[in-house]
Amino acid sequence: MSRKLYPNVDFYSGLIYEALTIPVDMFPVMFAIPRTSGWLAQWEEMLLDKDQKIARPRQIYTGYDQRKFVPMKDRTAALPPPEAKSSTRETD
Repeated sequence: MSRKLYPNVDFYSGLIYEALTIPVDMFPVMFAIPRTSGWLAQWEEMLLDKDQKIARPRQIYTGYDQRKFVPMKDRTAALPPPEAKSSTRETD
């Protein structure tokens, strides 16, 4: 694959759901149903185990409040990354 993108389990589940003639509109629901038990178990563990301090951290955005919009025609191209030095040696 040129972009190194590989299908995950939902891709294969989707094939099975399609073979079972489940409507495509229901795929997200069907993907979420089996995960629900894991989400609930994780939540219950977080609530009941007071010594367990590891939980999903809050994600608080600390970036800009507002940024000035720059139309596409007025934007400048980003500089290309510096060339990486090759660690391979050329042979004769």
